[in-house]
Amino acid sequence: MKRTMLWTICLLLSALLLGCGQQKSDKTELRWSGYAFPAYDKFRYDESAAFEKLHPEVRIKYEPIGGNFAGKIMTQLAAGTAPDVFFVPPNMYWDFIKRGILMDMTPYLDKDREFLKQYYPALVADVSYKGKIYGLVSNCSIPLLYYNKDIFDKMKMPYPTNDMTLEEMVEQAKKMTIRDPNGKARQFGLINGMSWQQLGILYGGQLWSKEGSKCNINSEPFKKGIRFTKDVYATYKIAPYPQESKDMGNREQFIGGRAAMYLGSSWEIATFKIQNRSAQNLNYGCVMAPVPKGGERAYLAGGNILGVNSKSKNKELAFELAKFMCQPESIKFLIGMGDSVPVRPVGEEMEFLLNNSTHPKDVAENIRKGMEYIIPHSSMYSSRVVPDQFDQAVGEEMDKYVLLNQDLDKTLKVMESRIAGAMQK
Repeated sequence: MKRTMLWTICLLLSALLLGCGQQKSDKTELRWSGYAFPAYDKFRYDESAAFEKLHPEVRIKYEPIGGNFAGKIMTQLAAGTAPDVFFVPPNMYWDFIKRGILMDMTPYLDKDREFLKQYYPALVADVSYKGKIYGLVSNCSIPLLYYNKDIFDKMKMPYPTNDMTLEEMVEQAKKMTIRDPNGKARQFGLINGMSWQQLGILYGGQLWSKEGSKCNINSEPFKKGIRFTKDVYATYKIAPYPQESKDMGNREQFIGGRAAMYLGSSWEIATFKIQNRSAQNLNYGCVMAPVPKGGERAYLAGGNILGVNSKSKNKELAFELAKFMCQPESIKFLIGMGDSVPVRPVGEEMEFLLNNSTHPKDVAENIRKGMEYIIPHSSMYSSRVVPDQFDQAVGEEMDKYVLLNQDLDKTLKVMESRIAGAMQK
């Protein structure tokens, strides 16, 4: 009898303890995802903890995604397991809106109109679609011309300036390209990491008509931009051939002292700092990306966009989380890493850039100047063309031009035709 009672008591206690262990937390869980990278992951875990302190009723679960971020997010969306908040690949932003994937943030932003007013107008335009906002720019990058001061000093050459034209840059690069008696390059004058889209804009082009119904890729500005990407190695012989760049990397060659100048993006300062330890002693400067004679100074402001899943069960809290991740303190961390420029023209972000040791003084000041000429990166896309179809049409024909020497006029005509065929009504 006593033994039976003892077993009964034990079973009751076990059931009670098991029930206590299975009790659900009263806190609301929010999940969010970003691009996996150890230095950033730690900061984002810390950001999540800081948000939890402001909102004790919330538990944040940060889920970094490595590898093919876009592909994995798409898989999660299809399976209904996507997080509440996530980075939106910039070229997929319009497509995500049209599919109903992203929540309209406008009603929430209307309650805090000052938030967006603090941003550069071009960055607000970047996330605007038919008068509504579906995402927040969480970092930003602009094109720059980097130069290796040690190489310039050794060759007793004057540093590039903000007044330098694209043509003058080419002439300087010719003087700084060094080849051995067999013609093999020991030092390149230039590494080109600038896209044909950005080059076409500098030549005065506009890729899409205002309503996005016509692509102007087969126009003189973009013809010049695409030709330049090949001329730097095939005609001017100041830059490595594509295969050599593919094998050794563009910025890696600049970091390794194999090139005097590098036409790249501001986010690559992060690689100078953390991805390649040998680059920490890189003595570099930068100027605004040079403009062709007769061209226009206009820089695509590319960056990450934070969106809220339209199927989130906690939309308002998810919006507050996305907004929190775009606060000046977060942007300052990214500026310090070299991964972003200020997204607000006035305030602590810009002061941090200009008045601390994370960037050489001339680099910081020229970034500030370059930001005065930014235009929306979204101007490179149309909501009427699926990004993958556009990229495939352009990429395949570009390979024929670059690798198989297909005639440029033919290349552009085929691109234009394929893009028109992919247009949605």
